[in-house]
Amino acid sequence: MTKLNAAANLNSNTYFVNNATLTGPDQYLLYWNYTATDITFKVVVKTSGWVGFGLTPNGGMPYSDLVIAYKKTDGSADFTNRYVESSNGLPVVNSIQNWKMLLYQQENSFTTVIFTRKIQICNSAHSIDILPGAQLIIFAWGDSFSQNNIAYHGTKNRSSTALPLISSLNRKVVLNMSEIETYDFTVNVS
Repeated sequence: MTKLNAAANLNSNTYFVNNATLTGPDQYLLYWNYTATDITFKVVVKTSGWVGFGLTPNGGMPYSDLVIAYKKTDGSADFTNRYVESSNGLPVVNSIQNWKMLLYQQENSFTTVIFTRKIQICNSAHSIDILPGAQLIIFAWGDSFSQNNIAYHGTKNRSSTALPLISSLNRKVVLNMSEIETYDFTVNVS
């Protein structure tokens, strides 16, 4: 399979078994799949500007591990792994890029970005491992940037939530109810 065909297959929502509407109904959609070692995300955001997505230890920007993607003035896509060092800091480009962009597309006022990373990161103090159970994530978007610098998202174009990123089934389950046996149990409590 060529790289172009692989990216086209990834852009199909059928590749991603897990999904969540983070704000919506169609403002910020998240899709993902994972293996024992890697996780792949797809974000579809209603913006022609920049998008951000990341992991957070506390539900906010401080000490987060995130990515920011946007179309530069020359038309190419910019995708960087960043971190926030303190409670009042700006996202700083990480010297070790643990997140890898697979696809960037802007079409009909929507930006789609597909990216991947290892579930466990052992090479950076600014990375957050993805653990079983509820994972705190942050996400943001914005419409404006100048000279290839993103503008502040404001208070409306950002949020955080907790999702079971690697605790989900990660596969579609189809049940044929005619093949399932059911039993009723009665318990008498004295």
